[in-house]
Amino acid sequence: MTISDRVVELDPDYLAGLNEAERGRASFRLTVGDALVAEAFEDVRLLARDEWGGFGSMAALLAAFVMPNDPAIAKIIKEAANVLGNHGHSPALDGYQSQDPRRSYMLGAAIWSAISARRLTYAEPPRSFEKNGQKVRRPATIVEDGLATCLDTSLLFAAALEAVGLNSVIVLLDGHAYTGFWLVKKTFPNLLETDAGEVRKALSGKELVTFETTAVTHNPPSTFDDAMRIARTSTSEQEEDRFVAAIDITRARMSQIRPMASHQKPPESGGDASAEGVALPLPPLPDFNAILADMAEEKPTTAAGRIDRWQRKLLDLSLRNRLLNFKDSKQAVPFLCPDVPFLEDRLAEQARIRIISLPEQNPLGDRDEKLHFQATGKDINVEFALGALQRDEVSSPLPPKDLDGRLTEIYRRAQNDMAEGGSNTLFLAVGFLRWKKSPEDVKAYRAPLLLVPVKLERRSASSRFHILHHEDEVRFNSTLLQLLKKDFDLQLPQLEGTLPVDENGIDVPMVLEMVRRAVRDVAGFEVINETALSTFSFAKFLMWKDLVERTDSLRQNRVVRHLIDSPEQAFEAGVSTAFPSERDVDCWFPRRTEPVRRIISIEN
Repeated sequence: MTISDRVVELDPDYLAGLNEAERGRASFRLTVGDALVAEAFEDVRLLARDEWGGFGSMAALLAAFVMPNDPAIAKIIKEAANVLGNHGHSPALDGYQSQDPRRSYMLGAAIWSAISARRLTYAEPPRSFEKNGQKVRRPATIVEDGLATCLDTSLLFAAALEAVGLNSVIVLLDGHAYTGFWLVKKTFPNLLETDAGEVRKALSGKELVTFETTAVTHNPPSTFDDAMRIARTSTSEQEEDRFVAAIDITRARMSQIRPMASHQKPPESGGDASAEGVALPLPPLPDFNAILADMAEEKPTTAAGRIDRWQRKLLDLSLRNRLLNFKDSKQAVPFLCPDVPFLEDRLAEQARIRIISLPEQNPLGDRDEKLHFQATGKDINVEFALGALQRDEVSSPLPPKDLDGRLTEIYRRAQNDMAEGGSNTLFLAVGFLRWKKSPEDVKAYRAPLLLVPVKLERRSASSRFHILHHEDEVRFNSTLLQLLKKDFDLQLPQLEGTLPVDENGIDVPMVLEMVRRAVRDVAGFEVINETALSTFSFAKFLMWKDLVERTDSLRQNRVVRHLIDSPEQAFEAGVSTAFPSERDVDCWFPRRTEPVRRIISIEN
């Protein structure tokens, strides 16, 4: 039975009056006429009006507590404008209008200076607030009382940044939060970015700035440079286990998550809007040469040049691409899989593969691993993993808590990618190419080779995850093929089309052997037998491939043809674009019930 009318009328006055959380109960009654057919009850928690419920169930709603229209924010951004003017900059709060990252940086630094002059005092947040939530102070309350937790200061800065037209981000760590903003008019791909690597890539590309907001409560307040340095350390690979998510406020607004109303009267004219202390001086500008060079890229003047530029934009061969530079992170689960072909065959046979933690199974017990190997010549962990495969289990070297946490993150990300993009992004990476930019390079990178599409399932929140085969085709890492072709003049045409198969599916040993033979004489290159579960996106690569292979077909579309051949000219639609006369605009049309229709124009 489907119930189409699920609108529940809430009492806004009652909910707005809640100063503390309360327990409630939702009752469900199914009636036929006056007869009660079924009844059920569900306990619910009614949050206080100023309480965020935590990351688990309502992470995105944190954006509702970013309130750029709060009366206190107007005072802060006015002071920021004064700081800009006093340092010889334009006092305009103009967001990205200048399209200059240096201007965006100075706007953010001026807001830091204005809030630091408030001389706020740090308040300790409740434990595990990022999971369980906490009460948050509104900007006016923070300014009036002078107290703020890390989440309070993060929301305060995010509100001020949004008020001046900058796209802000709130970064959640285990027990902590801070803020960032985009130097260029961009956002993360997702509202909730759970991959710390994506944050690091944006920071490295000088597209995003993050800063430790509680540094504003130090006495004396820290400089903006120091606050940025502290935040950058928090998102390093060494601290990645603390990373929870980055919430993109602009993405939240796109998803119709609006700021909460403050219900406070604006300050009376002539009121004191000055800060308590002296505003910090603005910092010197960082080096933005790389990003400015990208923004100032000369526009091509020929059709071939425009197509080439589009192709380069779509094909990401940088080290920011996880298909070329795969790292162990919270967005990946490594497996100890001694027989990868057997695992791939079992998946092709629609088997449900249970994921288990090797440390939890503890096959070694109290024995010494090295002594056991010397005595038997066998690695007991490898032997256990082989036996587990026969039971349709795949072993991970991660401890159970880390394993479950990573699998949950990957599961959520894959579900979100499917909901937003309509395609599966979850793959079992089979085999990796360890490669270097040059033989002398001390740093090596890993690129996955075979990508087997899979699904993650579990029957309940407390049960184990299982891997299942997905109906999409197994694919080779085409982005890696393009890198090898462009940068190393290595051609692998046998892997660009249909992959070799055996009786059960893809012939994994044959594919890996093909790559081994191709890179055998390349110094710094090596194929390694590793397996990992992670998410990968091919959307841009597929668009690049389409553009390369079907340029002539795409040109048949007159809009595409115009963009290729004459984008600097006005588009000729081929129909009259004159605005209709008042007589036609006000023309009477028959009612729907009447069969008469008046058609002004149709163009196929």
